[in-house]
Amino acid sequence: AQSGIPVTFGHVFAVGALLANDAVIGKLADGTMVPLQVDVKARHPDGSIRHAVISAVVPALAAAQTQTMALVKTSPYTSTGTAAPSSLLASGFTASANVTLAGQQYSASADELLKSANVTTWLSGAIANEWHVSGPLKNAQGAEHPHLSARFAIRYYTGSKKARVDV
Repeated sequence: AQSGIPVTFGHVFAVGALLANDAVIGKLADGTMVPLQVDVKARHPDGSIRHAVISAVVPALAAAQTQTMALVKTSPYTSTGTAAPSSLLASGFTASANVTLAGQQYSASADELLKSANVTTWLSGAIANEWHVSGPLKNAQGAEHPHLSARFAIRYYTGSKKARVDV
């Protein structure tokens, strides 16, 4: 059994199904309503939402349970804020990629890149924030590998204090 399970998924909407000012909420099979964060990624020519990345935190899930969530239109709402990379770093976040190539070790640190590199925001809201950073792999002396770099996608679920890193 688990509680506070973060989920994120992409969803495609038909033309006119979800207008720019519409909002959706998740409705679980037992009727529980779950707040959703909708990050719009593409719109139809009429301005309605074509594709969005939707994030939520499911309250609980029993062992081996399958959960179904319906998307239900609701009144528009205002997000209660977003997190910045600094809030994730302040919580002690660290992640790195390490490679050994021809006997030489190279590495890149996601937390260092969050502090110093250009950060691209992919998701931004009260439930989930995702930042993309990249940088060259370096050896112990700080020399960059001429061809290799690491790219990190760092998703932080603010309410549940959980992070996920794709490299």
